[in-house]
Amino acid sequence: MKKKYAFLDRDGTLIHEPTDTFQIDSLDKLKILDGVIVGLQKLIALGFKLVMISNQDGLGTASFPQKDFEVPQERMLEIFRENGIRFDKIFICPHFPKENCACRKPKLGLLDEKFRASIDLERSLMYGDRETDRLFALNLGIKFVQVPTNGHFPKIGTDYATYVRNLPAGGLGGEDCTDFGRDLRRASLKSLKKILAASEKK
Repeated sequence: MKKKYAFLDRDGTLIHEPTDTFQIDSLDKLKILDGVIVGLQKLIALGFKLVMISNQDGLGTASFPQKDFEVPQERMLEIFRENGIRFDKIFICPHFPKENCACRKPKLGLLDEKFRASIDLERSLMYGDRETDRLFALNLGIKFVQVPTNGHFPKIGTDYATYVRNLPAGGLGGEDCTDFGRDLRRASLKSLKKILAASEKK
């Protein structure tokens, strides 16, 4: 059975990306961005499997030792786990752009054929802040949600208007779902169908 996945870029989307080095290589540089915890919790509640996919230039080289990456990475995952958030898969490309590898976003080399065959392309999506994230979504054939670099994680109430009605648990209808988005933030999953029904009467 195919699954709906929420693919998520890491730096600049989930955690703050330093504007000088562009590396999170120590705990003091780790900052989870506003709205991320709540946003990921809502994605999980709506039945999405979470997949982190990130380009980490030169990971494992002298310029970016593996340990320097792993310490803040593990702490980040620990914080997510403490909030009921677990990633189904984590994909990391360690190469520099000049290496022209097959796995760096927007290429799809990190995803093997078996995993790609399990993706419900109609209902999966990609969150990211860069053009490479948008092109990754385009190459894979899934929806893309633009995130402002180091900004607030998009709210479900305003970003789900065009596709959330297709979610199995129910959802919001119509192009303008601001009011219903507010209702969604207060609702339990059992209430989603009622919200959908109300939206279609307007």
